[in-house]
Amino acid sequence: MNEEVNGLVDITETSSETSSETSSETSNELFSREWKAPDRHYVTSLRLVLMFEHGVLLATLMVVFNVGNVPFPFKFGLFLCAILLTSFLWFELVWASKRAKHLRYQVRSLDINLVKGYLFRHDVSVSFNRIQHIEVSQNPVERLFKLGTLRVFTAGTVGSDLHLPGLPNSVAHQLKAEILNEINLEPPADEDSVSA
Repeated sequence: MNEEVNGLVDITETSSETSSETSSETSNELFSREWKAPDRHYVTSLRLVLMFEHGVLLATLMVVFNVGNVPFPFKFGLFLCAILLTSFLWFELVWASKRAKHLRYQVRSLDINLVKGYLFRHDVSVSFNRIQHIEVSQNPVERLFKLGTLRVFTAGTVGSDLHLPGLPNSVAHQLKAEILNEINLEPPADEDSVSA
């Protein structure tokens, strides 16, 4: 009878070890030295947002120059449309894919890093002990593709905040929970060591 009880205990210990290994594997997937790219649907969502923005701009130009009392030469209107079409093609065909290609993030045990930028490179690193709060946001296009943006707000200046777009929504929420867990595990600062 004791052997059966010991066998049961051994099975329980094995299952708890397996569950802790699984959670540590998940944590290791999130906290690693590897640079990760955004989700593959990020480019498509960027392109849809850009289409909407260019459509609003084109509609505004049409309303101002066709309905309003603004006199303008016909060539100037064609020039504006050519500029708008060129910028639309540039952003849709080149910039969106280059932006996604040059966006990488890395979450380590003490900080989160972001490298982004096609024309202008930005390298941001935020230490967990400087984080004030974290949120996951979605615009309608991101919601359509089940993507989210992880926003990390710090105790520094405005430029030190980190916005990580193009994450699958589940990964964004999981990262948020893991980072909050890491922040809560840090010991509070001693008042004696601060005043000394």
